[in-house]
Parts: sequence; C-alpha cells; structure tokens
Amino acid sequence: MSNYLLVEGESYLAPYLTKQRKIFKVPRHLREEIESLCAYNSEECQSGSTAVKPVLEALEENERPLARPARQGFLRRVSLNVTNACNMACSYCYANEGEYGSPRGLMTEDVARLSIETFFTHYDTIEAVQFFGGEPLMNPQAILAACQTLEDLVGRGAVAEMPLLGLVTNGTVLNKRVEQLIRTYKPSVTVSFDGPPPVNDAVRVMKNERGVGARIIENAHRMAELIGHPVGIEATWSAAQERAGMTVHDLVQYLRRTFETPAVHVAPVSLPEGHPYRPHGLTCFADSVPKFAEDLKAGDGASFSKFRSSMRAFAQGLGSDVFCDAGLGVLAVSGNGDVYPCFMFIDQDDFKMGNVQDSDLFTSARFQAVTARFAAAGKKHSEQCGECPLRPVCSGCLGANLFETGSPFRVAEETCRMNFKFNEAILLAVAGMGGHV
Repeated sequence: MSNYLLVEGESYLAPYLTKQRKIFKVPRHLREEIESLCAYNSEECQSGSTAVKPVLEALEENERPLARPARQGFLRRVSLNVTNACNMACSYCYANEGEYGSPRGLMTEDVARLSIETFFTHYDTIEAVQFFGGEPLMNPQAILAACQTLEDLVGRGAVAEMPLLGLVTNGTVLNKRVEQLIRTYKPSVTVSFDGPPPVNDAVRVMKNERGVGARIIENAHRMAELIGHPVGIEATWSAAQERAGMTVHDLVQYLRRTFETPAVHVAPVSLPEGHPYRPHGLTCFADSVPKFAEDLKAGDGASFSKFRSSMRAFAQGLGSDVFCDAGLGVLAVSGNGDVYPCFMFIDQDDFKMGNVQDSDLFTSARFQAVTARFAAAGKKHSEQCGECPLRPVCSGCLGANLFETGSPFRVAEETCRMNFKFNEAILLAVAGMGGHV
C-alpha cells in the first residue's frame, strides 16, 4: 500500500497519509512540495494539522464507533429468513422474488424457536436479531415465536438482556396481527423504497404488476407510530432514478422528507450487462458528495448513510481489513434452519455452514471451513485491494460481489471504481471542512 494519496480539488489539494490516517488541506501551488514530502513519509508532513475536528463535531463524535474488533463469543447480528416467499415481483431482485433457490415456504415456529435457542446458547453476546425474507411480515407467527423465546431466555437469566430487534420489509403488509406484533416488540423497522411512487413503482411492483408506492408510504408512517420513531429506509439505485432525472442527493432528500427519517441507505443495484434497469455508470455517487458536504456544513446532518460512515471513518482514523461482517460478525438462518454467512448467501451450497438442528453445528468441519474462508479473505490479501491507498476505509458487500463476479471475495471493476471515486470525494470534503487554505 502506498504511503499517500493526493486528491486534487478545484481550489485545493487533499493529501492523505495512508499509514497515519491523516488528512490535510493545502494550496494547489504546493503540489510538488507536498508530493515530495509525502512520498518520503516526512516528519514535517506528518506533524501538520489534520482537518477532521469540524467533521467530528458535525457528525456527533459520541456516536457508536463504526469499526469494532471481533471477539470470542460475539455476533453483531443473526438474521432469520422467516420466509422464502414474497408478495412483490421487483425487477432487480437477487433472491428470485424471495424464493432464493428453494420452493416458496415459511419458517415454522419450531425452527424459529430452535434458531434463537441455538445461537443464544452458543454465543455470549448477540447484538441484534433481524427478521428478513422474502417478505417477513407474511409470517408473523414465526417472528412472534422467536420474540417469545427471547423473552423466555431473558426471564430465565440465560440471556442478560433482549437484543436489538430489526425487521426489513417491503411495507405492503400491515394488518391487525402485524400491528400488534410491532406494537409489542417495537423492532427497528427498515422499509425498502426507491423514490417517488412513479419511480418506485417502475421497479417495485406487486405480483399482479400493480404499483403500491402510495400505500407503502402510508403503512410506513403507521409503523413509525407503533414503534415510536421513524422507520429506516433502504433504496436501490437503478436506471429508474436515472430516467426520472434524479441525482443520489435528490433521492436521499426525497426519502428523508417523505418518511421523516434522519438517514437513508442507498446502494447500487447488482444486475448483468444489458438488463433494462442497470444504471449507466455509478459516478453519480461521487458526484453527490459535495452536496451532502454542504448539507453537513449547514447543520442539516449527514442524511446519506454511505456518506456519513465514510466521513467518520476518515475523520476518526478508523479502518478495517474485512469487506463486511458476513460469515464473521453476521450469520443467517434460512427457512428450513440452514445456516449461511449472511442472507444473500442463502441456498448457495458452497457456503452452507450446517443446520440449527445439528448438535455439532458450530464445531463441525463445514462450519469451521466456511468461517476460515471468510476470515482469510481480508482486503490486505486481495489482489485488487492489497496495494490500494484507500483499502482501510473502503467497504463493500460480499453478497453483492458473489452475484456480480461469481466470488464473494472479488469486487466488480465498476463497483471498485465507484468506491474509489466516492472516497476520493470524501477526502476532499473532509479537508474542505478543516478551514481555509
């Protein structure tokens, strides 16, 4: 990995010392001097003043750290895929309309209970339980069984406290039974939604091909009332937003206002060449950074989660050698109890780790082998990432890699370029908030 990266803005340079994780803001006419100093890792360069304090102040420095070392007996999250069925037919769905590679079906209450007991008996701490699908609210009985099992474990002292509960939904299912479930357990709800109803409904439709964007907005507000705080929003960037003339900043601001939520997650869609909803390039993510930086400086917060996490990673000198937590800090259980590194690997036989009914699940050769593959696949050892100066702060999705390149440990070239340009723009933004040249 090189000693430094020099990013050139319109009015200043932003040198980034990769080993020290320091960022500077310097006049453009000092380019040669800066290149010389940084190339030799000079003490003179290292002793300069970093440009991160205003960023930390704007982002609220006391928030939970982004990066945390993995530890024995700890999981960030276990996902229960309580359905491999969905009532929608989204045009870009990686999960085959929720079915993955299995026949449509629902997780039984017994499997839901056993999954909770198996994981919480083995791990000392599990931060969160996530209910996923398909559409998880098509199976409220399994979610209820899991929550009741957790309550029982806490009541018996087998688990110290209730983990965080999360629910990822398309927002179309809201009946009295679901309302009671949400009111009782108050999970953190994340709704998938892609923009104004005409944009959303171009790609996210019911199986009868009807768009239901307006109904989802209404249901999301009702869910927010039930849990006592706004729902989270996850959007998928595709050609649908491009055709509507939207920017990433436009999309985030629309979703933020519509759902009254503080932050929005947006990720590019994973689709093969030639698909009608594959976007025409991903430079739009880097292009959005100056707008989000202006919002942050104006006191409007960091509404785009990718922008927020990257700003904090640079400003706090954080970094990680893993692409994401899949297989190490995150595990998933399919409807029949099979265990995988994350929900995006469900029904991928090469990555099956066992089943919750296996008495030797966590000690089995298969579980250990898959875990070892993910532990050994850090960015440092990657042919693509090993020498990249932005390696420590760059993140990715191993599941998306699998669908785009056939390997979770190889990043698609377009995705790599997107992340590099995005992080270069972040470096300029951090330096730009550090004061005048």
